[in-house]
Amino acid sequence: MWLQYTIRELLNTLNRGNKLIAEMFEKRKSPAYRYEYAIELPEDNEDSIKFLISKNIIIPNGAYLE
Repeated sequence: MWLQYTIRELLNTLNRGNKLIAEMFEKRKSPAYRYEYAIELPEDNEDSIKFLISKNIIIPNGAYLE
């Protein structure tokens, strides 16, 4: 899906989820990143995870995030 962001919106969205995105990137060679792992991060709560999902920065796939 093609989404149009201004550069400021994109940077703010990425900045808001930078800890989770960095963690997922570090573990990118693992088969999957579980939703529970994201919730356990102290910097991220479920609202910020849902925000990143709503902006299509991360994608839920069952019990996993991509």
